[in-house]
Amino acid sequence: MSLMLLLLPLCAGPIQRSPTDVPRHTQPTPTQDGSAHRTTRRQAVIDYLLALYKPEEGTFYWDLEDWPTDPRICHYPTIFNVYYPYCAFECLNYTRDFDWTNVTSFMLGLINDESNYDVFGPLNKSRVLCPSVYDYAFAVELYLKLGVVSELDVDAIVDHIRQLQTSSGGFLAYPDDEGTPFLADTFGALRTLSLLNRTDDIDTSAALNYVISCYRGDGFSRFPYYYTVDYVSTVRGLLSLTYLGALDRISRSQVTAFISSRFENDTGCLEDGGLQNTHWAIWALTLVHGLDEINRTAVAEYVLECQSTWHGAFMNDPDDDPIYGEDIELAWEAVHTLQLMGCLDSLDREVSLVMYPQYKVPRAYYDYISRNFPSTTTAEDFWARFGQNLVENLGRIIFTIVVATPCIYWCGEKGRARRAKRAAEKATYGQSSIAVDRHAMSQSTERGHAK
Repeated sequence: MSLMLLLLPLCAGPIQRSPTDVPRHTQPTPTQDGSAHRTTRRQAVIDYLLALYKPEEGTFYWDLEDWPTDPRICHYPTIFNVYYPYCAFECLNYTRDFDWTNVTSFMLGLINDESNYDVFGPLNKSRVLCPSVYDYAFAVELYLKLGVVSELDVDAIVDHIRQLQTSSGGFLAYPDDEGTPFLADTFGALRTLSLLNRTDDIDTSAALNYVISCYRGDGFSRFPYYYTVDYVSTVRGLLSLTYLGALDRISRSQVTAFISSRFENDTGCLEDGGLQNTHWAIWALTLVHGLDEINRTAVAEYVLECQSTWHGAFMNDPDDDPIYGEDIELAWEAVHTLQLMGCLDSLDREVSLVMYPQYKVPRAYYDYISRNFPSTTTAEDFWARFGQNLVENLGRIIFTIVVATPCIYWCGEKGRARRAKRAAEKATYGQSSIAVDRHAMSQSTERGHAK
């Protein structure tokens, strides 16, 4: 009974649990003992990505506290939940060691039949979202990498993209968009068509003029007449020119001089800071053959400083929170940066980590569901919450039992002693009463005879 009282608090609170809450790995996974350990930086990234894999869905969580798939709140994985882990594994030469069967099934499930083309187009970004033209580039690349591009209706995809080109030569994100096209969407269109070898199906001269209109000498801006240059747009602009065979239309030396001047040669840090900016800046320098203008060794050391010693994931900044500052996109950006610089061997160094990565459903998800869907809690949810809380509070329960058991035993012994004493007193009192009663009866009988 005492033990049950200790466990009752674990039953409190409703829960909603998706079948994907607890990943059931069917392939190599990191040991989940929670202890500090040493491993290579490369293996730490692999372990981190494996911990995020959902084999029953064929996708990956975005981070270690991502919310599970839940139709009630329209929370579904997208193509990027697969794209970034695949590309990271590719950089790490791990794709052959991973079973992509369920991932392929997930991607094939995003292909629409012709009856849905008017609403979603030939592809979906997720179970409920249609992709922008930018998203098409990464989806088509994945179908190619997984070896199932033949399952796509390529003609429908090309026709869909062709209809998005405007008179300026740029591309809109969606058919119902209005206004100025963005370089990101134009890049997405050109990349998709290049991957499918169908670039000639659009007006390439107009597309080239649009891309050049985003060029600002030092780099590229997000759209024409926007004068702020950024690293992401510069990479998209340079890649777009590459797809059009027109990289010679800009000054590579000017782009190189501008971007290389933003790096601190001693520390490898980018003036604008952050792993993400560093990744795009290095990618841009690679495209214009300007990597020799920076200290690649120092940049590689900066990237490694962004790897958390908590569980081996990468953060945007070395001072970011090791739990909330990491995700699969940063993992890809880190290893891709090292690959571009020819520094992937730096990941073969050993590193000490506090714990192994392990996904868990965040409590914020449970709280949100209990507030907004309180009537949908089931008996299965109850026992699921009980089990989870039992694991989370096991140490506290054991401590309580260890402390409480001697007290319970001592109190029990004292209680038994008091009860034994009262029983003995009662027995003695009872015998005395019987003797008194017998004496009284005897005297009464003698008086009767005398009369």
